[in-house]
Amino acid sequence: PSRIGGDGDFFGIVKKGPVYSGIGGMHTVATQQLLKNSAIQLSTATRIASVRRVDNTWFLEGLGGNSAYHDTNEKSSSFIQLGSFDAVVCTDASSLQDSWHRAGAGLPREFVQLTADLASTPRLALFTSLILLDHQPEEDAFAWQNDPDLWFAARTSSKPGLEETDPRCWTLISTPEFAAREIQRVPMRDPETGAFRPQNAQYIRKEPAATLLSAFHKYVDCSSALVVGGQ
Repeated sequence: PSRIGGDGDFFGIVKKGPVYSGIGGMHTVATQQLLKNSAIQLSTATRIASVRRVDNTWFLEGLGGNSAYHDTNEKSSSFIQLGSFDAVVCTDASSLQDSWHRAGAGLPREFVQLTADLASTPRLALFTSLILLDHQPEEDAFAWQNDPDLWFAARTSSKPGLEETDPRCWTLISTPEFAAREIQRVPMRDPETGAFRPQNAQYIRKEPAATLLSAFHKYVDCSSALVVGGQ
């Protein structure tokens, strides 16, 4: 975004820049680099769900397609056997989450013990709200320093590769503090069974996404805005 309002920053986009923007999703930045090496076999749209030690190798199983998403009903999914490997490299501390959490990679105890220092690495939880905004401000984006709920907002069409998106479409991103409060209020783990509890679309739209829209209304006229999604 070239025209940014507010007094804050968002991962260096406002005050540092320039930043990488993967056209088609940030995963394309890593994907294009990996595809340059013909020796690498890339499995896209796949989530590692189980890692086991078998005959001195690491045997990996995963979930593909829609089942790879965190909010998919895992009961109807079956594991894909990805094969045996000499080494496993984890690039996201969230993969060390306990097996109940959908972000966890099902790592065995001995693997987690080897990386005990990473297991305590803080993870930054954020909620997003996708809205349609009729009254357009002059700015392409906003970043706030002291708002308790809202951290960043941007016109979706201002992102490279999305120029043809409906100009009314905006993405609102919460503060980590808001996300922590909301996850504590509505836990992602069933208090009785301990099972992972996906955040369904209806809950996201009506509760956290709607709250972010109300927060945005303090800065931009959102009287006729509509929440269309969120995460």
